[in-house]
Amino acid sequence: MSAVLDLSTRAGLLTAGFMRGVTAAVDPTVNDDAGDGYVAGQTSWLNTATGNVFDLIVSTAGAAVWRFRPRFWQSGAAVTIGSTTANTAVATIALAANVLGAHGRLDVDFAFDVNSTADDKTLRTYFGASGAGVGGTVLSGIVLTTSLHLRESRIIQNAGATNAQIAIGGTTGGYGVANAIAGVTAAIDTTAASEFVIAGQKETAGDTCILRHYRATLTRPDIGP
Repeated sequence: MSAVLDLSTRAGLLTAGFMRGVTAAVDPTVNDDAGDGYVAGQTSWLNTATGNVFDLIVSTAGAAVWRFRPRFWQSGAAVTIGSTTANTAVATIALAANVLGAHGRLDVDFAFDVNSTADDKTLRTYFGASGAGVGGTVLSGIVLTTSLHLRESRIIQNAGATNAQIAIGGTTGGYGVANAIAGVTAAIDTTAASEFVIAGQKETAGDTCILRHYRATLTRPDIGP
């Protein structure tokens, strides 16, 4: 004879396999555990305020462990800077309030094509409050002239607090330790919405500067012991 399941509670729904996701406007804690009916390997948690998702991997009472599910932003659509010498934002990665937590890290890869002239084509990245655009903290500034292509990687991370960031800056292109100069710091309050901006500026309006693609990855440490 089959056992009768009590479906009137969250625990009953989880046991029956009908509810495997939890939604709330906050992150889970170590106290969101088996006592609440959450099942390791089955329960996920969506923070509806940030869009972040966590998976329960240990459900021990008072010592639950929630693993952060990495998030991605990307675009393969080319963005061409028009006939201007203005500093122009070509991609903005918008981050909701509290999305980074105290230790979150954003890794951004992107690629530019420019034409070969003696004039400067300056490619910059910024981190700032929502809407700051090219007025945010400068993370990097790379000048191309006769080089035709740049593939770049930049990192911004909350350094143990929601209003203190450390970044890998740079003034030369490409990957590698030799191209990552002294760290850049910022003090953006990420309990409010923030943004990472990729921009370009041409010395001569008629030159060519094209963002080919970008990809951003957000990671955070687990919540719990």
